Amino acid sequence: MKKFFSLAIVVAVVGTMASCGNKTNTTECADSTACCDSAEAAPVVAEPEIHERWGADYQVTLPSGWTADEYAAEMIVKNEAKDLKLQFREYPKGDFDKCVTNSGGTEETRGEDVVADNEVVWQVYKANRDDYNTCYLAKMPNDEVIIVWATPDDPANADVHEIIKSVALK
Repeated sequence: MKKFFSLAIVVAVVGTMASCGNKTNTTECADSTACCDSAEAAPVVAEPEIHERWGADYQVTLPSGWTADEYAAEMIVKNEAKDLKLQFREYPKGDFDKCVTNSGGTEETRGEDVVADNEVVWQVYKANRDDYNTCYLAKMPNDEVIIVWATPDDPANADVHEIIKSVALK
């Protein structure tokens, strides 16, 4: 019986060493279980989600932490953790200047344009509409006009720029 328990202990020790790559205990991996679990604990990075706008010709890439709610007239994109909200609306093709005027955009309220990798230029305006403080307008390559109302007071908000730069035709 004594030999059986001794053999069981040896098998358990050898099995533990083999499962962790036969490493000796160090201060980094003093606990063989922690040594094995460290590889499993690597952070999982969520893939961006491509959200196609219903009833329109464009899509938006949403990084981790962002959600989109679709409605007939608009799409609301939010990041609750950063307290950011964007309202997307599209307008008839070719009415870009009219959209700028109707949104309250003037030379006095205009900020620096944002140019996306797909060469779409977003005009930026300070705004005061409900709880939205910034307005971004773009004319897509198919002449569709997209307006995005955003909550941040800073027209250069990097999180918002990441979202609007991702807007592309389907």
